[in-house]
Amino acid sequence: GMTVLGAAQPQTTPVHFLGHKEPTRKGRFVVLETDGNGSLSLSPLHMVVTFDGDLRRAIDVRPGDSLRTVEGKQSAVRRVYTQEKIGLFQPHTVHGTLYIDGFLVSCYASLSKVTDPTLEARFLHAILLPLRAVYKFAGINLLGSFFYKHRP
Repeated sequence: GMTVLGAAQPQTTPVHFLGHKEPTRKGRFVVLETDGNGSLSLSPLHMVVTFDGDLRRAIDVRPGDSLRTVEGKQSAVRRVYTQEKIGLFQPHTVHGTLYIDGFLVSCYASLSKVTDPTLEARFLHAILLPLRAVYKFAGINLLGSFFYKHRP
């Protein structure tokens, strides 16, 4: 199976399913450029973890906000813009977080622009508990390729 850099240590952690696996899909992404020349590209409603541990939708991040790096350091956002890109992937880990482009993000994308991102992520994580448990203890991905646009 696939592994990613998870937030637990950080260490590699298995992906128990992919919410999206669409390598040819075009879409608008929010690009967060940080000091130190780092950048993170996410779908607008994908949740990112701030340095303080709060969750924020990518579209709600502003210059001056700080992100957590894989080294556990603070990296200030200096520029936010949107850009069309190709490829949409949404890996889900047992812990609900992972590192993308060196920054800590949630596995979850918000379902609404008006709900509290932290409560929403907790809710989504809770309803996926049975899937995580089956994967963790039996190694079985119950969803398989259900969410893939072009199922293998």
